[in-house]
Amino acid sequence: GLESPMALNDQRWQALCACIVAELDDVPEDAIKPETLLVEDLEIDSLLAANLAFELEDAFDILIEEAEMKDVTTVGDLARLIEAKTKS
Repeated sequence: GLESPMALNDQRWQALCACIVAELDDVPEDAIKPETLLVEDLEIDSLLAANLAFELEDAFDILIEEAEMKDVTTVGDLARLIEAKTKS
C-alpha cells in the first residue's frame, strides 16, 4: 500500500503493543513491528483475535467488527484500523 506503515502516533502505538503483549504472554514488546504478521509471527488464532479486539475496543474506545479483524494480517493493519476509527 501507499499509506505510511506507521499511522498511529507513538502513544497509540505503545497502547496497541501493550494490548497485544497482554494477550500473548511470551512476546516481548520490541518484537512487535508494523510488518509483524498476527497469525504467522504471533500465532494469534481466532479466539485470541477476538480477545484482542475486546482489549483494543476498551483501550481506544472504538468498536471493531469481527469482519474487520478478518482483513487484518499485520500489526500495521491493526494500527491502521484503529487509526481510521479514532480519527472521527
